[in-house]
Amino acid sequence: MKKLFSYLMLILVLMLSPVTLAQPVGTAATAIQPSIELMLATTLKLENTGNLARASTKLAELYKLDANHADVRLAYGRLLTKTGHAAQAIRVLSPLTAQASQDWRPWFWAGTATSD
Repeated sequence: MKKLFSYLMLILVLMLSPVTLAQPVGTAATAIQPSIELMLATTLKLENTGNLARASTKLAELYKLDANHADVRLAYGRLLTKTGHAAQAIRVLSPLTAQASQDWRPWFWAGTATSD
């Protein structure tokens, strides 16, 4: 039941999100995009199952691979916020909040990090 709820929440977030997956920040997609998407999905599953330490390690690796990937940047900033690394989260999320985007998620997580 918990697993079903997690999947339903993920589907809801994806449906409500105006940003498509694999949308890079200011650069063209690279040749390694498919592997980044797969690794990102894995880290989100780790996060959703409560394994924040492992998800944090994997997202740090992804961020080093492609810091311009908007979804990686958002997931890493969110996880940094959740794990109490507010200053680093704000640095990671700031390029996303600087864009003229309709996506509320970077603003939400940056605001949450600021309030900590």
